[in-house]
Amino acid sequence: MANKKIFKRYELKYLMSEEQAERLHTLMKAYMRPDEFGRSRVGSIYFDTDDHLLIRRSIEHPVYKEKLRIRYYGDRTAPSQMFLELKKKYDHVVYKRRLTVEEFLKEGSQEQITKEIRYFAGLYRGLGPAAHISCDREA
Repeated sequence: MANKKIFKRYELKYLMSEEQAERLHTLMKAYMRPDEFGRSRVGSIYFDTDDHLLIRRSIEHPVYKEKLRIRYYGDRTAPSQMFLELKKKYDHVVYKRRLTVEEFLKEGSQEQITKEIRYFAGLYRGLGPAAHISCDREA
Protein backbone atom coordinates (compact mmCIF):
# COMPACT_ATOMS: atom_id res chain seq x y z
CA MET A 1 0.00 0.00 0.00
CA ALA A 2 1.39 3.41 -0.97
CA ASN A 3 1.98 6.04 1.69
CA LYS A 4 -0.68 8.72 1.86
CA LYS A 5 0.86 12.06 0.91
CA ILE A 6 -1.95 14.59 1.33
CA PHE A 7 -4.16 15.04 4.39
CA LYS A 8 -6.99 17.36 5.38
CA ARG A 9 -8.05 17.19 9.03
CA TYR A 10 -10.00 18.99 11.67
CA GLU A 11 -7.86 18.80 14.78
CA LEU A 12 -9.46 19.35 18.15
CA LYS A 13 -7.11 19.23 21.10
CA TYR A 14 -8.15 19.19 24.72
CA LEU A 15 -6.23 19.49 27.94
CA MET A 16 -7.52 17.00 30.49
CA SER A 17 -6.48 15.42 33.73
CA GLU A 18 -5.23 11.84 33.87
CA GLU A 19 -8.51 10.82 35.51
CA GLN A 20 -10.54 12.42 32.69
CA ALA A 21 -8.37 10.72 30.09
CA GLU A 22 -8.89 7.32 31.75
CA ARG A 23 -12.67 7.82 31.84
CA LEU A 24 -12.71 8.88 28.18
CA HIS A 25 -10.59 5.88 27.21
CA THR A 26 -12.98 3.53 29.04
CA LEU A 27 -16.00 5.06 27.28
CA MET A 28 -14.29 4.88 23.87
CA LYS A 29 -13.52 1.16 24.20
CA ALA A 30 -17.19 0.36 23.58
CA TYR A 31 -17.14 2.16 20.22
CA MET A 32 -13.56 2.07 18.96
CA ARG A 33 -10.60 -0.26 18.64
CA PRO A 34 -6.90 0.58 18.31
CA ASP A 35 -5.65 0.90 14.75
CA GLU A 36 -2.75 -1.05 13.29
CA PHE A 37 -0.16 1.18 14.97
CA GLY A 38 -1.59 0.94 18.50
CA ARG A 39 0.82 2.37 21.06
CA SER A 40 3.84 3.80 19.33
CA ARG A 41 6.55 6.41 19.58
CA VAL A 42 6.25 9.50 17.39
CA GLY A 43 9.07 11.97 16.89
CA SER A 44 9.21 15.33 15.15
CA ILE A 45 12.07 17.63 14.25
CA TYR A 46 10.72 21.12 13.60
CA PHE A 47 12.52 23.60 11.38
CA ASP A 48 12.61 27.32 12.01
CA THR A 49 14.59 30.44 11.16
CA ASP A 50 17.46 31.75 13.30
CA ASP A 51 15.11 34.32 14.85
CA HIS A 52 12.37 31.69 15.48
CA LEU A 53 9.89 33.40 13.16
CA LEU A 54 7.68 30.35 12.60
CA ILE A 55 7.17 29.48 16.26
CA ARG A 56 6.62 33.13 17.18
CA ARG A 57 3.89 33.38 14.53
CA SER A 58 2.36 30.10 15.70
CA ILE A 59 2.16 31.28 19.32
CA GLU A 60 0.13 34.31 18.16
CA HIS A 61 -2.64 31.90 17.00
CA PRO A 62 -3.13 33.46 13.56
CA VAL A 63 -5.91 32.33 11.19
CA TYR A 64 -3.16 30.90 8.93
CA LYS A 65 0.10 29.28 9.99
CA GLU A 66 2.57 26.86 8.48
CA LYS A 67 5.49 24.69 9.57
CA LEU A 68 8.02 22.25 8.21
CA ARG A 69 9.04 19.13 10.10
CA ILE A 70 10.51 15.68 9.83
CA ARG A 71 8.17 13.11 11.37
CA TYR A 72 9.15 9.56 12.27
CA TYR A 73 7.35 6.66 13.88
CA GLY A 74 8.90 4.15 16.22
CA ASP A 75 12.60 4.02 16.96
CA ARG A 76 13.64 3.50 13.35
CA THR A 77 15.36 6.30 11.56
CA ALA A 78 15.66 4.84 8.04
CA PRO A 79 14.91 7.53 5.42
CA SER A 80 12.08 5.35 4.06
CA GLN A 81 10.32 5.60 7.45
CA MET A 82 10.88 9.31 7.96
CA PHE A 83 8.61 11.92 6.40
CA LEU A 84 9.28 15.53 5.46
CA GLU A 85 5.99 17.30 6.10
CA LEU A 86 4.68 20.71 5.17
CA LYS A 87 1.84 21.42 7.56
CA LYS A 88 -0.52 24.35 7.13
CA LYS A 89 -3.47 25.36 9.25
CA TYR A 90 -6.18 27.72 8.08
CA ASP A 91 -9.29 28.55 10.08
CA HIS A 92 -8.95 25.42 12.29
CA VAL A 93 -8.47 23.05 9.33
CA VAL A 94 -5.09 21.31 8.99
CA TYR A 95 -3.64 20.54 5.57
CA LYS A 96 -0.58 18.30 5.53
CA ARG A 97 1.55 17.32 2.55
CA ARG A 98 4.38 14.87 2.99
CA LEU A 99 6.99 12.75 1.29
CA THR A 100 9.41 10.25 2.66
CA VAL A 101 12.86 11.75 3.11
CA GLU A 102 14.00 9.33 0.39
CA GLU A 103 11.41 10.72 -2.05
CA PHE A 104 12.39 14.29 -1.27
CA LEU A 105 16.11 13.63 -1.70
CA LYS A 106 15.63 11.71 -4.95
CA GLU A 107 17.68 13.50 -7.58
CA GLY A 108 15.56 15.33 -10.15
CA SER A 109 12.31 14.85 -8.21
CA GLN A 110 9.55 16.83 -9.88
CA GLU A 111 6.84 15.91 -7.38
CA GLN A 112 4.57 18.85 -6.60
CA ILE A 113 5.13 18.39 -2.87
CA THR A 114 8.92 18.57 -3.39
CA LYS A 115 8.42 21.89 -5.20
CA GLU A 116 6.23 23.22 -2.39
CA ILE A 117 8.78 22.27 0.29
CA ARG A 118 11.58 23.90 -1.68
CA TYR A 119 9.48 27.04 -2.13
CA PHE A 120 8.80 27.12 1.62
CA ALA A 121 12.53 26.75 2.37
CA GLY A 122 13.28 29.62 -0.02
CA LEU A 123 10.62 31.80 1.56
CA TYR A 124 12.04 31.28 5.07
CA ARG A 125 15.76 31.59 4.44
CA GLY A 126 18.10 29.99 6.94
CA LEU A 127 15.73 27.23 8.04
CA GLY A 128 17.36 24.70 10.28
CA PRO A 129 16.40 22.15 12.94
CA ALA A 130 15.05 24.08 15.91
CA ALA A 131 13.18 21.61 18.14
CA HIS A 132 12.89 17.86 18.63
CA ILE A 133 9.74 16.47 20.24
CA SER A 134 9.14 12.79 20.92
CA CYS A 135 6.21 11.14 22.68
CA ASP A 136 4.39 7.86 23.03
CA ARG A 137 0.82 7.79 21.73
CA GLU A 138 -2.04 5.41 21.22
CA ALA A 139 -3.69 5.48 17.81
